[in-house]
Amino acid sequence: KKKTQVTQNQTDGHAFTYHDYTGMSIFLSNIAQNCSSIARLFSIGRSVQGREIWALRLTDNPTKEEDEPEFLYIANMHGDETIGREVLIHLIQDICDNYGVDEYITTLVNETDIYIIPTINPDGFELQQRPNANYQDLNRNFPDQFLSSSESFQPETSSVMNFIQNKSFSLGANMHGGSVCCNYPWDGAKYHRSSGYYSRSPDDSLYQSLCTSYSKANKLMFNSTEFPNGITNGADWYVLFGGLQDFSYAYNGMLHVTLELTETKFPAESYLESEWENNHDSVYRYMEQVHRGVRGFVISDDNSPLAANLVFQPFQSVSNIEPQPAAQEITTRTDKSLGDFHRVLLPGNYRVKVAADGYNTIQNFVVEVPTPNSETGIGLIKSSWVSVNFTLTKSSSKEALTSGETAAVVIVSIIGGFSIAIVIYFYLQRRKNPESPTSKMLV
Repeated sequence: KKKTQVTQNQTDGHAFTYHDYTGMSIFLSNIAQNCSSIARLFSIGRSVQGREIWALRLTDNPTKEEDEPEFLYIANMHGDETIGREVLIHLIQDICDNYGVDEYITTLVNETDIYIIPTINPDGFELQQRPNANYQDLNRNFPDQFLSSSESFQPETSSVMNFIQNKSFSLGANMHGGSVCCNYPWDGAKYHRSSGYYSRSPDDSLYQSLCTSYSKANKLMFNSTEFPNGITNGADWYVLFGGLQDFSYAYNGMLHVTLELTETKFPAESYLESEWENNHDSVYRYMEQVHRGVRGFVISDDNSPLAANLVFQPFQSVSNIEPQPAAQEITTRTDKSLGDFHRVLLPGNYRVKVAADGYNTIQNFVVEVPTPNSETGIGLIKSSWVSVNFTLTKSSSKEALTSGETAAVVIVSIIGGFSIAIVIYFYLQRRKNPESPTSKMLV
């Protein structure tokens, strides 16, 4: 197979040429120095051949943990699928150039904790091959809820797993090539090993909305003749197991999609400028979706942040939906250092369960997510969320709150830029039926 020409040692983020490993590394180091007020460069691990897997954090205080939703872009998982790598390099340069100049980009960076990994398969890129240097497909190498594997985790896979598991990402995407669409969970299926069967997740409607936010800003994707509106369920297109998308969502609670950006996997450098133009608006439209839904803190009664798990269930039962979601609950994790959480949700009413080891569980608390005043831009970033803060009391058992024990919930709605705070103190009392473990809320 004839290899694509790659410019050697290209370090300019404005150049529409490929950036090999050396050039990309220098480019990222330069960004960290030239935009040090918003950028921090670090490695999440090394590849089989010893190359660093670089990650860049972009936010207004890149050395501190703050109450901001965490967002992740990953590209070049398959070494010969290269457009995503270059799109992310240009995105990084665009943010660096326009922070403090462009109001929208400045607001997005100030309000979001953004992480970008241009490649997790640096060896594959240098070799111009799909798998890593061990000839393993990284997008079949992650833990899978449906199908266990005897394959050992590759160094690149382990690095990504450890990184994601030690963060509390709310939303993310990984970029591929070979088609043009936004692919959403599940990629795997509970009862089928063949493609063409829709594998629904509990957040199916939300995923369709998230994917459409990307595709609608990309005319080539949105006008697809293969995929309506440029989006598709993963397993309905082609089923796969051990993928990053399903791992991120099922095991870590990160809403995660796969972005297929170009029909040609490793196009010539002459195509790079037009592909950046195709995806420029989309990468921002998708990122800002992380500000939808519910955010808040979970703390103990002595005001200490808690490592807690939250489950948001819509009032609409999924029991009558066909096909059935493979998993009924997706867990949102707090950042254990701050106790903050951020859950992307569509407008509607949700029942919330909050649990932390050694503390009483809050169950069946109701949160209403309003329709945002703006569907895009600064208006979405600043005024589309509801804040709910939970205080948990210590318990000697793992039962839900019992009579006489109290918890506090503070609800803050941000609607049109105005804050409305309501403090609710409640206690839970066992139903008189001793056979029923269900508790009711008395407000």
